[in-house]
Amino acid sequence: MTSVMSVRDIRRSAVAGWRSARRSRPLRWLLAAGAVRLAIGLTGPAVRSSALAGLVELAVDLVIAAVVGYLLLNVFVRLLRRLLWRVRRKLILSYVFIGLTPIVLIVSLFLLTGILTLLSVSSYLVKLSFDDLVHEAGVVAEAAAGELNGVPTGAAGVVLARHRQALAARGLAAGVGLLDAQAPGGAAAGHWLVAPPPARLPGWLAGGTFQGLATLRTPDGMRLVARAVRPVDRRPGRVVVVDLAIDADIAARIRRDTGAVVRRGTIVEFDAAVRPAAGEAVVALAADEPAAFVSARGLTWFTLIEHTNWESGETRLLRLGVRVPPLALYQRVFGAQARIGEVEFGYLLLVALAAVAGLFLVLELAALVMGLALARSITGAVHALFVGTTQVRRGDLDHRIRVRTRDQLGELADSFNAMTASVRDLLQQVAAKKRLEEELRIAREVQMSLLPRDAVAIPGLEIAAECIPAREVGGDYYDFIRLGERRLGVLVADVSGKGASAAFYMAELKGLVLSLARIHESPRQLLIEINRIAAGTLDARSFITMLYAVVDLDRRLLTFARAGHTPLMHLARDGGASGARVLAPDGLVAGLDGFERQFEELLEEDTLAIGAGDLMALFTDGITEAMNADDEQFGEERLARLLERHRDAGLDALGKQVLDSVGGFVGGTAQHDDMTIVLLRIDGGAAG
Repeated sequence: MTSVMSVRDIRRSAVAGWRSARRSRPLRWLLAAGAVRLAIGLTGPAVRSSALAGLVELAVDLVIAAVVGYLLLNVFVRLLRRLLWRVRRKLILSYVFIGLTPIVLIVSLFLLTGILTLLSVSSYLVKLSFDDLVHEAGVVAEAAAGELNGVPTGAAGVVLARHRQALAARGLAAGVGLLDAQAPGGAAAGHWLVAPPPARLPGWLAGGTFQGLATLRTPDGMRLVARAVRPVDRRPGRVVVVDLAIDADIAARIRRDTGAVVRRGTIVEFDAAVRPAAGEAVVALAADEPAAFVSARGLTWFTLIEHTNWESGETRLLRLGVRVPPLALYQRVFGAQARIGEVEFGYLLLVALAAVAGLFLVLELAALVMGLALARSITGAVHALFVGTTQVRRGDLDHRIRVRTRDQLGELADSFNAMTASVRDLLQQVAAKKRLEEELRIAREVQMSLLPRDAVAIPGLEIAAECIPAREVGGDYYDFIRLGERRLGVLVADVSGKGASAAFYMAELKGLVLSLARIHESPRQLLIEINRIAAGTLDARSFITMLYAVVDLDRRLLTFARAGHTPLMHLARDGGASGARVLAPDGLVAGLDGFERQFEELLEEDTLAIGAGDLMALFTDGITEAMNADDEQFGEERLARLLERHRDAGLDALGKQVLDSVGGFVGGTAQHDDMTIVLLRIDGGAAG
């Protein structure tokens, strides 16, 4: 997985953004605006020059600008989304913003601060050099004025020449002269640097004293000098003027003292009368160089120096170009520090600073490498998870992620592998469960096919039955066996437990009943024989409860026996207020191995006389033992009252009414047992 975005990704994102924008409404607006713009352009000059056309063009231009901006923003957002889709790019970009960007800003700040400090110091040193030059001119003027005190103007030349020669000996091009306003024509003595010599002092210099940088108008242009004026004697107008030239020698002196190279100065502002042409050089001290901020030979900078226009007396600023070689400035400024052996202490400090900077750079590079490695580790794990989830989504549950580390990401990979294995096992279990459910569905169909499908038609007897298993298949069983034209055997049984095993035992019971019912007319003998056979075949944890009754319409008798089953309810038509009778002769559950003798001893057979309108109910415990949320059972009493209340209803409706009443009683509680009820009613034909 790459950490940079390929050209193909950029092209694909741009194309996708353009296609999305092309199908959008703003593109239609853009086309409509372009059509309006074209229509206006095709009209005549009179229409195009109207105010309405101008407003329409303005509106169209605004729409075009807005739509183009929207489309570009759409493409940019999609491009950015594509760029940041990979987690590695997000982490790298986050590292750049959080870790690298502040470092770059801090380094840039320190670098800029150092450069500005270096340039400011160089400007200050250059200004001090000019101040020293002005001060030197003032000292010479003060000394010359003191020596010429009381000396006639004609004899002052020797003194002035001596001072000029002293300045020249120090490498300064100087002009030293005496100006006497009282002499005829303003006679002047001495050597003048700027010719012709001034005839008189300017009007703004009332006190006759001046010291500073002055700009003079000469036939060759404006010139800058360091000028000092001092009065001689007490007579007004007799002054000593000392001029020091600002030339290449001064530039060399400044470079020697400060390390800075003074290039040329430009007047920043003058009044209208003396303003030179734009960019006119006042003083050229070195050859012109390209105006680059940083060059191989130093940093280009400038310094502002105050100067006075000699004609007007106005003080303005002079922008003087300066090139600062950092090493030369460092040697001039810090070269005079103490030395440790042959090494300067300042050089040691510089080496220490460079070592700290190098260490900082190494740490930053190490942090960058570690950050990229950490990002690769994290994103590699995320990518492995992404590939794994993609494979799982495609159905490959055997895919496993390679665990490379034992950290949280490694644990996450282990969890993913365990999850896929669990999902695979779960799917296998689900598939097995589906197969089992399908088999149970088939078993249910088989079980339901074992129950009587069609109602048994016997004249004089009305029959109805309902059975609801608690699961797909259950253990409740009922059946009707025709024993003659007017005799019917009715069996209701409940195999312990639920599910497939109970259904299998139920099928076995059906076979026993069908084979033995025609041999043993007595219900008691039938149950004894079934118990004998079932005791050897049932599981030790299983048993069967049964109630078998034989209805004889000719004799008007109901003969029945109960093997541990729920009782039989009888509602006689002529019973009056006695209501339902609960008949429960003794009997042990069937199918218990080793209890055959006890079963035969305890089993009783009972005979009940029946008449027209009598109602009999045979049911399983799933009805009477149905419990609600409060663990309260439906009970035999509620069932009896329900049968008494609806005894005249149709038997099919009565059976459904019983099951609905049980469902309403338990509410949302799950059905925990099979429910079966068989209803018999003797009609008028029984008397025949």
